[in-house]
Amino acid sequence: MHHTNETEIITIPLKNADQPARIDRAGYERVRAAGFKGAWFLAGDGHGYNYVMTSDNSMVGANFPVARIAAGAEPRQVVRYKDGNRFNLCAWNLKVCKGFSKVRKAKPTTTNTGETA
Repeated sequence: MHHTNETEIITIPLKNADQPARIDRAGYERVRAAGFKGAWFLAGDGHGYNYVMTSDNSMVGANFPVARIAAGAEPRQVVRYKDGNRFNLCAWNLKVCKGFSKVRKAKPTTTNTGETA
């Protein structure tokens, strides 16, 4: 743990990553108070993005993004990382925005003649 501008920063080792996650004390306490006391780990979303995740000990196999919990994101909100670093879970780096976190751009399809539809 260390302090930055009077804010305590906690370093959390991730089970499957060389780099630890960093979170401010208030965010860490928010995650714990919400019942998430499982290990922290890195998980991919299948689209090339990795997120710091944790588990809810009361629900076997239920994993949740730490950034969403720490930022207090509601359904239909997405969390952005201001500095682009998904290991930086400090409050000043997380921005909650309107939108869907699972929205993907449609890929162009190709017809059987090779033309893009």
